[in-house]
Amino acid sequence: MNMFFRNIFLLIFSVTFLVNCADEYVPVNKTDMSPLYVESTVPSDGSVGVKRDLSPAGAIIINFSKAIDERYANENFINFTCNDVSVESKISLSEDKKVISIKLKSGLLLQERAECKVVISRLIRDSAGLPFYLNPSTVGSGLLKEDGGVQDILITDSGSVPADNNKDKRTGEGNYVFSFVTEYVPFLITNVSPANNEIISTDAIAEFAGVVIDFNKTLDPDTVNISNFIMSGEDVELLLSEDSKTVTIKPGMGLKEGVDYSVMIMPFVRDTSGNDLGHTYVYKLLFLKLYLYLYLMVQRMWIIRLIQ
Repeated sequence: MNMFFRNIFLLIFSVTFLVNCADEYVPVNKTDMSPLYVESTVPSDGSVGVKRDLSPAGAIIINFSKAIDERYANENFINFTCNDVSVESKISLSEDKKVISIKLKSGLLLQERAECKVVISRLIRDSAGLPFYLNPSTVGSGLLKEDGGVQDILITDSGSVPADNNKDKRTGEGNYVFSFVTEYVPFLITNVSPANNEIISTDAIAEFAGVVIDFNKTLDPDTVNISNFIMSGEDVELLLSEDSKTVTIKPGMGLKEGVDYSVMIMPFVRDTSGNDLGHTYVYKLLFLKLYLYLYLMVQRMWIIRLIQ
């Protein structure tokens, strides 16, 4: 009888011990066999007129269908070029490892009308080591074996080339490629002061600071010279503003009353992107004695009233 109770006690003790000491069971999920591919990009493939600073996103964005292996989020597997020249940029991976961002080096602007291209190596893998497909419809035709396994593709300096039937038809090299073209902003004169044909009193000659010409883009300083900015019959001094968008033409002291002066801006003036004005711009100024100046101003006012 004592033996019976002892066995019962040992059984209860053993069950209690096992319940208290056993680790919680955690089921092991199977590998996610869904394909790794690019869902979308910003800019999208074929975009034209992309801002030079990549705004509004401020970066090139690559959205993947699932998390990628972080070892592939670098310039060895993602190449960004414009006009076939590598662009100084930084590649980063989001916390969920599904989004890659390519940001320009601080202060850098892409060239205008630049043909840019991003090449994503087909050697990229997801976090489980499964392959990257150009299109999810290619799953099962290239790297997945018939038994459900995956061909071994290792990260090597030379790279391993998967099956030909998964090649990108655009490159023939099997990489994912998307491209875009940056914006073009025409190079223009935005304002000239004094305005064209403005009549100026000769009493103001002593205080005349010069002709101020504003541009919409940064000027190439090599083209800011007396061959491109001319004031008829006068030696001039040229001043370029700190932002390189404004030129002031300061004439000598020989301005005469009653004389028309022409300011010419030649078509060879360029912005820092290499775009020139393309046309000669001519502005006229007339310096008159004070009484003639007042007479013409009054006459203009009467004409305006008659028209109204």
